[in-house]
Amino acid sequence: MENAEKVLAQTTKAQKSLRGLQPLGEPDGKAPQKLSIPSPAMRKPGLERFEKAIRENDHQKFHGLIKGITLSDYQPNEITALIDFCLSFDMISAAFELAAKAVKSYPGNAKIETAYKALSSPKFIGTRPPQAQGMEQSQNWFKENFSQHKGKWVAVNSGRLLAEADSLKELKNAIDESNMNPSTIVEKIF
Repeated sequence: MENAEKVLAQTTKAQKSLRGLQPLGEPDGKAPQKLSIPSPAMRKPGLERFEKAIRENDHQKFHGLIKGITLSDYQPNEITALIDFCLSFDMISAAFELAAKAVKSYPGNAKIETAYKALSSPKFIGTRPPQAQGMEQSQNWFKENFSQHKGKWVAVNSGRLLAEADSLKELKNAIDESNMNPSTIVEKIF
C-alpha cells in the first residue's frame, strides 16, 4: 500500500512539474500559507468560494464546487488556478475533468492545453511485429516438395528451402540465424 501511495505522490509531483506548477499545500495536507490566486482585478466573486474551501481544508466542499462549475463564468487564467487548487488537494481526477472541459471551452489556450496534456493518461503507441512475406511461395514449396522430405524437419523462407534435418535440434543448428525471421516456416513433414 505504501508503494502505491509513493507512486501516486511521484506521479502527482511529475504532473505538477510538467506544467511548471508548485504544490499549493504542504505534503502533510495542511492548508497552504500563501495561495497562488489571480490578482483581484482578474478574479470573479465566485473564485472566493474555492479559496475559502482551500483555507478550511474542506475537500468535499471544494470538490462539490468544482463539479458544479460553469466554465463560461471564468477566464482561462482562473481555470488554470482552479486546476492548481485541485492539484494542491491531490484531486487529480477533478483537475483532469476540469482541464478536459476547459480545453473544449477555450480551444487554443496554451496553458489549458498544457494542463490537459499533462493530466491526461499516457498514450502508448504500439509497434507491429515484422509481417511475414513470401508466404504464398512457401505454401507452394510445401505442396510441390512435401513427398521428397517426409519424416524430416524443414525450414522454408519465401519458397526456398533453408535447411533439412532429422530433429528440430539439428535443424536449428543448421539454420543461419540471419535467415530466421517471421517469414521462416519450420515444420516437420509427415
